[in-house]
Amino acid sequence: MFLNFHPAPGERVETTLTLPEPETASFFARLLRIDGSPAPGVLALLFDAQSDALLEQAVSDEGGRICFGPLAAGRLYTVRLHLAQPTTRILEAPCV
Repeated sequence: MFLNFHPAPGERVETTLTLPEPETASFFARLLRIDGSPAPGVLALLFDAQSDALLEQAVSDEGGRICFGPLAAGRLYTVRLHLAQPTTRILEAPCV
Protein backbone atom coordinates (compact mmCIF):
# COMPACT_ATOMS: atom_id res chain seq x y z
CA MET A 1 0.00 0.00 0.00
CA PHE A 2 1.27 3.45 -0.90
CA LEU A 3 0.10 6.88 0.12
CA ASN A 4 1.51 9.83 -1.78
CA PHE A 5 0.83 13.40 -0.75
CA HIS A 6 2.34 16.83 -1.32
CA PRO A 7 1.71 19.15 1.64
CA ALA A 8 1.40 22.90 1.13
CA PRO A 9 3.29 25.28 3.43
CA GLY A 10 1.60 25.39 6.84
CA GLU A 11 -0.90 22.69 5.87
CA ARG A 12 -1.84 19.95 8.33
CA VAL A 13 -2.53 16.68 6.56
CA GLU A 14 -4.82 14.14 8.24
CA THR A 15 -6.09 10.85 6.88
CA THR A 16 -7.52 7.51 7.92
CA LEU A 17 -6.24 4.38 6.23
CA THR A 18 -8.19 1.13 6.25
CA LEU A 19 -5.81 -1.77 5.82
CA PRO A 20 -6.91 -5.01 4.17
CA GLU A 21 -6.94 -8.18 6.24
CA PRO A 22 -3.37 -9.53 6.05
CA GLU A 23 -2.80 -12.70 4.09
CA THR A 24 0.52 -13.28 5.80
CA ALA A 25 1.66 -13.90 9.36
CA SER A 26 4.73 -13.03 11.42
CA PHE A 27 6.76 -14.59 14.24
CA PHE A 28 7.97 -12.56 17.21
CA ALA A 29 9.85 -13.93 20.22
CA ARG A 30 11.72 -12.57 23.22
CA LEU A 31 14.69 -14.74 24.19
CA LEU A 32 15.57 -14.83 27.88
CA ARG A 33 18.40 -16.32 29.92
CA ILE A 34 17.61 -18.67 32.81
CA ASP A 35 17.78 -15.70 35.23
CA GLY A 36 15.08 -13.87 33.19
CA SER A 37 17.38 -11.27 31.65
CA PRO A 38 17.27 -10.63 27.87
CA ALA A 39 19.55 -12.74 25.66
CA PRO A 40 21.08 -10.47 22.98
CA GLY A 41 23.29 -11.79 20.18
CA VAL A 42 21.52 -15.14 19.71
CA LEU A 43 21.48 -16.34 16.10
CA ALA A 44 17.97 -17.46 15.12
CA LEU A 45 17.42 -19.39 11.90
CA LEU A 46 14.00 -19.90 10.31
CA PHE A 47 13.52 -23.06 8.23
CA ASP A 48 10.73 -24.51 6.16
CA ALA A 49 9.87 -27.53 8.32
CA GLN A 50 9.10 -29.81 5.38
CA SER A 51 12.06 -29.10 3.08
CA ASP A 52 14.48 -27.97 5.84
CA ALA A 53 15.40 -25.00 3.60
CA LEU A 54 16.78 -21.94 5.38
CA LEU A 55 14.38 -19.03 4.82
CA GLU A 56 15.57 -16.21 7.09
CA GLN A 57 18.05 -15.45 9.82
CA ALA A 58 18.09 -12.88 12.61
CA VAL A 59 20.23 -11.96 15.61
CA SER A 60 18.41 -11.05 18.82
CA ASP A 61 18.66 -7.37 19.78
CA GLU A 62 19.62 -5.91 23.17
CA GLY A 63 16.16 -6.79 24.50
CA GLY A 64 16.45 -10.40 23.27
CA ARG A 65 13.86 -9.83 20.54
CA ILE A 66 13.71 -11.55 17.15
CA CYS A 67 11.14 -11.25 14.39
CA PHE A 68 10.50 -13.11 11.13
CA GLY A 69 8.00 -12.21 8.46
CA PRO A 70 6.03 -11.96 6.42
CA LEU A 71 5.27 -15.68 6.65
CA ALA A 72 2.77 -17.77 4.71
CA ALA A 73 -0.22 -18.54 6.91
CA GLY A 74 -0.78 -22.25 7.53
CA ARG A 75 2.77 -23.27 6.62
CA LEU A 76 4.91 -25.22 9.13
CA TYR A 77 8.19 -23.56 10.20
CA THR A 78 11.11 -24.47 12.47
CA VAL A 79 13.19 -21.95 14.43
CA ARG A 80 16.67 -23.01 15.52
CA LEU A 81 18.67 -20.97 18.03
CA HIS A 82 22.45 -20.85 18.22
CA LEU A 83 23.92 -19.34 21.37
CA ALA A 84 27.13 -17.34 21.26
CA GLN A 85 30.21 -19.21 22.42
CA PRO A 86 31.75 -17.88 25.66
CA THR A 87 35.28 -17.93 24.23
CA THR A 88 36.90 -15.94 21.46
CA ARG A 89 39.17 -17.49 18.86
CA ILE A 90 41.35 -15.31 16.67
CA LEU A 91 42.25 -16.58 13.21
CA GLU A 92 45.33 -15.23 11.51
CA ALA A 93 45.63 -15.24 7.76
CA PRO A 94 48.93 -14.49 6.02
CA CYS A 95 48.96 -11.48 3.70
CA VAL A 96 49.59 -12.40 0.11
